[in-house]
Amino acid sequence: MPLIKQYEGRHAERVGLLQREPAGVTRAMNEGIAAAKGSVILYLHEDDRLAGPNVLSYVKRLFETTSAGVVTGNCRLEGNPAIKQTWPGNSLMRR
Repeated sequence: MPLIKQYEGRHAERVGLLQREPAGVTRAMNEGIAAAKGSVILYLHEDDRLAGPNVLSYVKRLFETTSAGVVTGNCRLEGNPAIKQTWPGNSLMRR
């Protein structure tokens, strides 16, 4: 059973699977946003991962304690030895 179906079964009020005919990543993301019921959207693609176990708690705290409408994080490219960079260089630069 796919992982999303397991979560959907246990947390139907919070998790749902929306499937459509393939029509591009942007369209799929826009349809997902339109169907979302929450107040926060997390873009986490198939080959992405969060930097650590406390990232979501940190982001939640930022939303609760600042007037931020958008929170972004650093991006570290891995996998190809020729690509080793972090953007932005200063993690607090965009606060």
